[in-house]
Amino acid sequence: MTMQLPVAEKVLIAPLNWGLGHASRCVPIINGYLKQGAQVHIASNGKALNYLKHRYPQLKSYDLGGSEVNYKGSFLLSILRNVPKLLSQIRNDKAFVRNIQAKENFDFIIADNRYGFSSGNSKSIFIGHQLSLQPSILGFLPSLMLSKYINAFTEVWVPDFKDQTLSGKLSNSTFIKKPVRYVGVLSRFEVSAEPRERNRKQISVILSGPYPSAEEAYALLLPIVLEQRDKNFTVFTSHDFQKEKTPENVAFILNATDDVLLSGIQSSALIIASAGYSTIMELTSMVGEHIPKFLIAKSGQTEQAYLCKHLDGKLGFRVLKKGSQL
Repeated sequence: MTMQLPVAEKVLIAPLNWGLGHASRCVPIINGYLKQGAQVHIASNGKALNYLKHRYPQLKSYDLGGSEVNYKGSFLLSILRNVPKLLSQIRNDKAFVRNIQAKENFDFIIADNRYGFSSGNSKSIFIGHQLSLQPSILGFLPSLMLSKYINAFTEVWVPDFKDQTLSGKLSNSTFIKKPVRYVGVLSRFEVSAEPRERNRKQISVILSGPYPSAEEAYALLLPIVLEQRDKNFTVFTSHDFQKEKTPENVAFILNATDDVLLSGIQSSALIIASAGYSTIMELTSMVGEHIPKFLIAKSGQTEQAYLCKHLDGKLGFRVLKKGSQL
């Protein structure tokens, strides 16, 4: 993170529970405020909340309830299918913020992609790299609706560099009327130098995001695994989707701790990962351009498809497709 955090005595930080990416990229912000001596509270639900509670057991936390979004098919269809659930979540978040702010009087309320977490009685920050949605049959209407919620916040923090190296046009929107600040890469890992020698036969695979996108990514990867019997693949994921016998050169690590994941990435000669934005940020901060990093875009996920196209050939990133040679 390149931006200096504004000074505060009491902060509420609330990431979306959609995979672990939104929670993990809040880590440097939480750490920054703890270094300030601020009182930090956290709020989320599901795996995101569990992750933060495990990492910060000393912090006061709030369970916002609700279930994880059912993510099947294209991104747009997934959103449309879950509109009632998403609108209910926004209403519940608004009620929660109204009640907790009256009680706790936070200086800042910082929400990572929780669209209902703005407050008129506190400075409220929206964190997000996607300020406009990719074109669809609905035209600009989804982006306009998205901006309605984002414009209720005091300002927007985009986790990217000012030249939009990673997010590209995803962080552009003519509908956003509040100040937008580019805060740099947000990564839970602090890596100061290139680590020890890498194992040329070791490949780390990071399958992130909500189920079943991780399983679909593994299905794309499996033929390559079977062809590369001389390589060892370590698959990091939070979803237990193994249905058939696992090849001998594949090891699954479920819900790896940050230290285990970091060690695996730093010892590998090649990285394969779902094209989730938080994963891309972490790989950018941890792994030099000389280390090949293959990205997998979930079928129908227009954001990931755009990120793959935007980053292909840059910063050591390449796109993994059927028949790709590692």
